[in-house]
Amino acid sequence: MCPITHESRLAILLAVVASFIFGAIWYGPLFGKTWAGLMGFKTVK
Repeated sequence: MCPITHESRLAILLAVVASFIFGAIWYGPLFGKTWAGLMGFKTVK
């Protein structure tokens, strides 16, 4: 039997969007080159 939950779809959607934006900033302009270098990827200079 499944438990009854009352999740807010708006809250879930906002959390997903916030996570996407945070990840894009974190792995982009903040630490993108450092992360790529540590992972062994070649970066474009």
